[in-house]
Amino acid sequence: MKKRFEFIKEQKNKLEEFLDKTPPEMSTLKEQKLEEKVLILKKEKSKLEERLKQLEDEKCFLEVDLKEARAKYKEFEDTLNQAKNECLNYECHLTIENLNDEVKKLKSKVSDLVEDNE
Repeated sequence: MKKRFEFIKEQKNKLEEFLDKTPPEMSTLKEQKLEEKVLILKKEKSKLEERLKQLEDEKCFLEVDLKEARAKYKEFEDTLNQAKNECLNYECHLTIENLNDEVKKLKSKVSDLVEDNE
């Protein structure tokens, strides 16, 4: 019985010793895992910050492209409007020339008629 008691006492001591050692080791393991997670998150944060910078740069380039496209569109629109105005003026010019030709023809006919009547 004494041996059994000593065995149990010895086992109890070993268990207590194990339990005394376990929390710090577990704590260290938890800390290591947390540190690993922190490192992983820092790497991810760094990658995301880099991607954000790339996107901001792309945004700047796109804004410049957009401004250039708007300027070219405005220039095209102005050229188109000018062409429309010139076309109207050209058509009017042709109409006026045609009318002048018709007037000349009529004057000529009138002159011919006047001469014929005299």
